Amino acid sequence: MLTIILISQFFLISLAKTEVYFSLSDNPQKAIIKNINQAEAIINIAMYVFTDKEIALPLAKAQERGVKVRVYLDQDQVDDQYSQSRFLVQKGIKVRISTNNYIMHNKFAIIDNRLLLTGSYNWTFSANNWKW
Repeated sequence: MLTIILISQFFLISLAKTEVYFSLSDNPQKAIIKNINQAEAIINIAMYVFTDKEIALPLAKAQERGVKVRVYLDQDQVDDQYSQSRFLVQKGIKVRISTNNYIMHNKFAIIDNRLLLTGSYNWTFSANNWKW
């Protein structure tokens, strides 16, 4: 599940908007990509597993158009065959790997310090394509 929260700087609680997407029926990947494409200044991401090339590509394009993109990943993403970490680094995106002894199990992105994407949805090919 992916929850998108839009937060106004003036009326944080009263103007907050929440959108809920359930995979696979609501296509969270599409919502994530749409919001990445609309980013204007900065995207900060903490993601446990990131193997979805369809999300990595718009991040690279955001970096190319001047959006500052930073990604924090679990240490298992260094050796994961399908991890997008190497692709992101090649595109000039700052990728930091967790060095603690525990799983970095976060799954969120903050876009332009006004939009929070969060939930249990992993940014993986299988999360977007696996039918139960």
